[in-house]
Amino acid sequence: MNETETRNFLPDEKTQEIISFLSKIVEVAEKENKIVGVEGGIAIEIEAANLRGDENFTRNHHDLDFRVMEEDVDFWKKWFEEQKFKIDTDEKIVDKSKAFLAYSQNYSPNSLIGFYVDVYGVKIAEDGQLFSHEESV
Repeated sequence: MNETETRNFLPDEKTQEIISFLSKIVEVAEKENKIVGVEGGIAIEIEAANLRGDENFTRNHHDLDFRVMEEDVDFWKKWFEEQKFKIDTDEKIVDKSKAFLAYSQNYSPNSLIGFYVDVYGVKIAEDGQLFSHEESV
């Protein structure tokens, strides 16, 4: 696939659902004065599309990597539950009280709809380093 073909790839329904949900998260964060971050593939895709001035992606996505301040983990866990997400955990979570997975009601690994969100609390250490409760970070 050449560069032009890559830029002509429009996101599938699942990826569009994630993007729409991300907008909802941003609205809540702004309203509640919460600091949040998005990283991983979809964050790069959104930024690259914005820089190019289009809506094209290089691939579809099945999850959202969401970072919140450590002290806000409980707020977000409750919020995701209110949105009818199923809360769970995985082996990459170092401190299970500071991170969780949230699965949309319609999530199925092989479905074209539904998605999950990796939610990891972060904190800024005294030396300015960012610390995450995910093993691989």
